[in-house]
Amino acid sequence: MKNDLLSAWWKLVTSANEIAWTAPWVIQARTGRVLRNPTLSRAVDRREVMRMVIEKVQAAQEAQWVLWRQALASQQDAWTKLWTTGLSPRSTVPTATAIRRVATDSSVLAHRVLQPTRRRVKANARRLRKRR
Repeated sequence: MKNDLLSAWWKLVTSANEIAWTAPWVIQARTGRVLRNPTLSRAVDRREVMRMVIEKVQAAQEAQWVLWRQALASQQDAWTKLWTTGLSPRSTVPTATAIRRVATDSSVLAHRVLQPTRRRVKANARRLRKRR
């Protein structure tokens, strides 16, 4: 259980770190393109600006969907536990185990929420580096 907790948090830190290092480069590349041609007279520049806006909305929607799915699953799990074991007088969950489970689950959720942004940032960086 302890290794699961460390692994989950490590994945979260790695994802956040990749976004933190790659996103500024993508922002700089896109901003530089717009500043070199502020009228957006080239079709490729107009497409890039449109893509920038659309991707942000899509990533936010995907992250929101992950949160809703997790919230529903958590509620179902809580009700199932309540009705199967929670009503018995002997049901006790060790505090340390419960805390580790919550910490692991929250880091897994945060990692999943970051995935749409991470995936897009890395793909944009690869695509924009090829155009140099």
